[in-house]
Amino acid sequence: MHWLQACGRLLYQRSFKAGMSIVTLQLGQCGNQVGHAFFSSIIEDLASGDCRRATSGRAVTETDDAYSEVSRNRFFHCTEAGQQQAMRARAVLCDAEEKVVAMVTEDAAKSGCWAYANNAKVCLKRGSGNNWAQGYRHHGPKCWPNLSEIVRRQAEASDRLDGFLALMSLAGGTGSGLGTFVCEQVRDEYPQANLISGLVWPHSRGEVSVQAYNSVLTTAHLTAACDALLLFENDRLQDACERRLGLARVDVGHLNAMIGHQLGAILQPACGVQSAAAQGPALGGIAASLCPHPDLRLLQLRCLPYASERAKEFSGFAWPGLLRHLRQMLLAGAAVEEGLDWRQDAALTAASGRQRCFASRLWLRGLGADSLCPADWEQHLLLPELHPAWLPQSDRLTVCRTGRPYRGYERACALVSNCATGADTLDRSIARAWSMFAAKAFVHQYARFGLEEAAFLDCFAAAEQTVFNYRNL
Repeated sequence: MHWLQACGRLLYQRSFKAGMSIVTLQLGQCGNQVGHAFFSSIIEDLASGDCRRATSGRAVTETDDAYSEVSRNRFFHCTEAGQQQAMRARAVLCDAEEKVVAMVTEDAAKSGCWAYANNAKVCLKRGSGNNWAQGYRHHGPKCWPNLSEIVRRQAEASDRLDGFLALMSLAGGTGSGLGTFVCEQVRDEYPQANLISGLVWPHSRGEVSVQAYNSVLTTAHLTAACDALLLFENDRLQDACERRLGLARVDVGHLNAMIGHQLGAILQPACGVQSAAAQGPALGGIAASLCPHPDLRLLQLRCLPYASERAKEFSGFAWPGLLRHLRQMLLAGAAVEEGLDWRQDAALTAASGRQRCFASRLWLRGLGADSLCPADWEQHLLLPELHPAWLPQSDRLTVCRTGRPYRGYERACALVSNCATGADTLDRSIARAWSMFAAKAFVHQYARFGLEEAAFLDCFAAAEQTVFNYRNL
């Protein structure tokens, strides 16, 4: 029995040292493009650390090694330790058409640093025509048998599974419909794993005619299936790219790159990074600290700074300024720091009831982050006027920090908040969907795939209940 106990301890230590892994589900065209941008951001962050040490002549520290080890094991399969060329993303790629999957797979392989596994892709021969019902009721069940096998392999390849990060758009039919079906199946088969969805909200001016339907249907289903929903609004992302990068014309690549940057800012290792074993679950930490209530799952992400490569070299950021801007962005419900209304204070925001906040989680990365004390961030972000009186103060704000800079920024911070901003976005989509539904617009297209009016009404009720819950915090 002694040798069995020794083997058990060895296996446990090995799995604990490896850290917890995240399997990314790239669903639909947008989900695959965002997933590629996310993994590229992770690789760029790891490379920036190596470059910074080479430039400064600083020796590699235990913290540097731990950060790289945790990051690689969290997001990649490493066939040979320490060699980026041998890294395969812990990802599952699925789309109704093969074009985008082939493109992101080729781009990843061309990087020479990482790649997608050849057996981690499922593609159909035909799209969903922006029809949520076709993706949910036809393409989803059709591709799930093959997809479930890939998901199982990825999950079993993880020594310790943190959970699944699903990336999808709400505009089209494949990402929203098929993506919703996949998330529900993953929840059924892996009930103990964390499941967080990153949802790309379409432009308010419209990308497709039925995007309001698709947004409401997806949100209504996923608030029940997922532990948390991270909302990325294209309008806010475009505004941020125009203001921060100075771009006259913003394309999809810029939006995806910003989402990838923001996801990396909250999912890369933090909390001191003294050792790989000290790292807890990234997805589990977000879900536990921000979404303990089953009726409140909509999360907004704000990240500072974000600049072009040329501007990054000449930009100086101090912690008080970053935290002060982050506070004002939260109060104003803004996505960027430029053009903030500094007259908006906590009392005015609380009186309006627009930005009531359930809980927040803050990441501090870079020089001096380890030496900050709680008073440095609490004076800016722990605002009693914004939180329900019944919520204990210790649950209102949690903090993760590391002295290791992120993607070349000497200091960077990110704030994920469970607040009413996401409910406002959902409410606008509900209003548009109701006006279309009252006129019976496109309803017959959904009925062709078995989605009757009663199903619409159930989803309307669930989405409206979500908005009501946030308005009455």
